[in-house]
Amino acid sequence: MTPEETALTQVLAQATGTVAVVLTDAFHPGAQTVAEQAEALTREIEDLEVIQLEIGRYREWAASHDAHGTPAVLVFRGGGRVRRVLGTVSSDRLREALASEAGP
Repeated sequence: MTPEETALTQVLAQATGTVAVVLTDAFHPGAQTVAEQAEALTREIEDLEVIQLEIGRYREWAASHDAHGTPAVLVFRGGGRVRRVLGTVSSDRLREALASEAGP
């Protein structure tokens, strides 16, 4: 793993809330849409943090979480991945996926 990927793993392990890692790439407009939807949900869902990453810089890390393309949302809680949402999804489906993992 790269130093950036190692640092990301450490950040996720130390996070106290729910973290949604959104994998994007400049060549997939749907990936940016999903990232914007996830960011907007931080205003609705308590205890949710969003980290947006360019998959090209985090390819090995993404692959270790079974995400090989974009868009992908990897949801972490307590340092472990609790959900994976792949592909372009509606904002309602994304809200449901993130809200079900957030909370005390």
